Amino acid sequence: MFTRAVQDHSAPATVKTRKPLHPNATKMNVSKPSESSKRKFDRTISSTSSLGALHNSTYFFDENDFEDDGAIDLTGGTPPRPKASPVSYPSLEARFTDVDYPKLPPAPAPAPPDSRTQAPSSSAPIPWSSSPPSHYQPPPSKRRTMPWLDKDGNDKTATYTPLPADKDNHAPYPWNKTASAVKDEQKELRRRNKQRGSQMKPEGTAVVGKRSSITHVPTTFLSEEQRGILKAVVDEGKSVFFTGSAGTGKSVLMKQIIAKLRDKYVREPDRVAVTASTGLAACHIEGTTLHSFAGVGLAKEPAPELVKKIRRNAKTKSRWLRTKVLVIDEISMVDGDLYDKLEHIARAIRNNGRPFGGIQLVITGDFFQLPPVPEKGKAAKFAFDAATWNTTIEHTILLTHVFRQKDPTFANMLNEIRLGKLTPASIKEFQRLSRPLKYEDEISATEL
Repeated sequence: MFTRAVQDHSAPATVKTRKPLHPNATKMNVSKPSESSKRKFDRTISSTSSLGALHNSTYFFDENDFEDDGAIDLTGGTPPRPKASPVSYPSLEARFTDVDYPKLPPAPAPAPPDSRTQAPSSSAPIPWSSSPPSHYQPPPSKRRTMPWLDKDGNDKTATYTPLPADKDNHAPYPWNKTASAVKDEQKELRRRNKQRGSQMKPEGTAVVGKRSSITHVPTTFLSEEQRGILKAVVDEGKSVFFTGSAGTGKSVLMKQIIAKLRDKYVREPDRVAVTASTGLAACHIEGTTLHSFAGVGLAKEPAPELVKKIRRNAKTKSRWLRTKVLVIDEISMVDGDLYDKLEHIARAIRNNGRPFGGIQLVITGDFFQLPPVPEKGKAAKFAFDAATWNTTIEHTILLTHVFRQKDPTFANMLNEIRLGKLTPASIKEFQRLSRPLKYEDEISATEL
């Protein structure tokens, strides 16, 4: 279409008048010749070419000039491209080989219907499970046996009978029972337990009425002086120091006193503090060390500094305030200065001016045994040398009854050795017992 228009308007004499696209296009072109329009082609090209002649004048196209799309030559005069030749693909030769499949063994013969060894049914000739057919069988029953059951699982002691139901013949469940049914069941259970206990008793014990012939271990035997100390401590609340030689029952009496005090303060067990000077002695009476109870560590600081240290520890301070009875075992290894510091701490922490802050003391030990370990350059100071010893101890009791030795003469001789005051008769008796020692294993005794 565009080529035809160029040919028709190549000469200026034969200009063909076209209908303007806009109704006021003529007026616009005349009044404003210098302005350009959207559909106005005003280009100055050389007049020698046919296209330049076309641009020398103004031409307008109708909206129906381009209806014929076939007249538009978009190729620009180029020759059409030849058609592509069809593609030929090589033919594939059909080469197939036979597939060799493995030969499966024949399927086993089906087992009888009543056999339990048959594997589960499957559409495959052979099950692919790795488990053998025996795994599909129920596990064998393993019956547990108890000492009171026989081989058949029956109770040897009493024959089991179901518990009675309630009056409405309900099952014996807690949510279906009435009060009378629960009471009847409890009565039945007590009867069965009593019957079972009587049947399971050993053959050597004979039952006479409600008492059996089994002998019970008697309670700890205490002498008259030991019972007096126990009464003064537990019933009267006295601060007591009791001592005695080896074999007089100091440890036995101390354990009895601790047991009675714990029974007395059973609702408040922290009222009784059981301590000892060493860890081994504390383990023997099931207590703790005196330093651990007081919370003083090595107690090398002055008493006021120790008071400040304890007040910063709420647990230790509460322990001092709650204690009513303080038990101290092996008092011989407690230094006198430490005893005075503890007494000062008790009065300051408890805010009580009474001796030891009002705490009852139960002290035992033998000062003829191990002494306290002093610091370097200081002499050992026993607890009875402390300044507050006489004010804190109300009664000092000496145990004289020796339980370890049956011969009173020999016990008297050992007591003289303990005091270091041997009589001529005791010296003569010991010299009479002197004899040469024979060492068959070539190991001699240590000389002290």
